[in-house]
Amino acid sequence: MSQDQNLQLNPALLGRTHENLFVGDEKPEDFYALLKSLLEQYVADSVLLSPSGGASDTAPVLRALIEDAAIARWQLWRRQRVVNLQEAELFKHQPDPAQWLAGAFRNLEVLQRYKNSAELSCRRAYANLEALRKENNRTARWQLSFDLQNRRVALAERKYADIAPQVKLAASQASQAIDSQDRDAKRTACRGQDRPSVLQKIVVTVEDGVTITTRDRANKDVMAELAERAHHIYPPEQVVRDFKFKGLVPSEYDWLISEESDRAIAEFSHFIPLEDWHKIVVVETEHAIGDPPEAS
Repeated sequence: MSQDQNLQLNPALLGRTHENLFVGDEKPEDFYALLKSLLEQYVADSVLLSPSGGASDTAPVLRALIEDAAIARWQLWRRQRVVNLQEAELFKHQPDPAQWLAGAFRNLEVLQRYKNSAELSCRRAYANLEALRKENNRTARWQLSFDLQNRRVALAERKYADIAPQVKLAASQASQAIDSQDRDAKRTACRGQDRPSVLQKIVVTVEDGVTITTRDRANKDVMAELAERAHHIYPPEQVVRDFKFKGLVPSEYDWLISEESDRAIAEFSHFIPLEDWHKIVVVETEHAIGDPPEAS
């Protein structure tokens, strides 16, 4: 069956990722069967957990993550087949691995690294999918609890119409409790800042004229937290880098000071919008430098 014929039976993937997805003798129907099984599993769970019984507000995000997981699994299978084929060919020509040439081991090792990379991508895709499902579970449980409380209040109002003031007081207390939970959730997400944030502490020292920058959390760990909290009720809006200078501010951080007298500052907080932080990380990764080049 051609790819066009498959698209007539299956909807095109988001972002046109269905294009050039299949190579060699791969069967598109196998991929769509995998995608269908994931959709049945996760979309069904999402509908069951939705208090209204319909699709949740996270349906578009869920669909995208499901497609990411299906594609990652498909590519992992492909890499595994290549590794299996290469190893089978080696055993076919020489059953005793002790007689294999060094080049054969190197080729097999390279293919294994490609397979491991695909396996890591697959794990991340499924982890993102599971994180969204867990968040949906928490939201659904909260919504069910809220609806149950509302029904109890409504029943009390009907049953005790003659004591309306007491019923109103109970409703007010329930509302305050929910507001308190919401405030607590927002306070936790803000991490002590005025809006939801992810923190990264940075210590800067100078030893023998060399500036040494130490992060308490690597950029990859901060990125992982951003991904994990992306679907939270209060997703992060910024990354806060708290700088602590042990000594004078070195020249690499001149962008932090406005005049020479400011070089004696011991601590400084840099509030970075997510879009700018991702750009900074790209620069730091590409140049493999230790000092955050925010000024660039």
